[in-house]
Amino acid sequence: EKLELWKQGAEARIYKCSYMGRPALVKERFEKKYRHPELDRKMRNQRTLAEVRAILKCRKLGLDSPVIFHVDFQRSAIVMEAVDG
Repeated sequence: EKLELWKQGAEARIYKCSYMGRPALVKERFEKKYRHPELDRKMRNQRTLAEVRAILKCRKLGLDSPVIFHVDFQRSAIVMEAVDG
């Protein structure tokens, strides 16, 4: 669906969108040109996986956390529920 750039930091861009009719965000870690391509890919995927695991752990503990809809390791992207706050 249509992605609208919402925020950008040093590691990732966050886009607003909808996922199956629900408000969502896509956090996409972008490539760093100064890193070796293989090292960069591995680092982005490891950080994406660590973030997904941390969010899921928070949800298991009953903490308010976004629902993870989809993880795309080709793009180092997480599609998650848009939450207020």
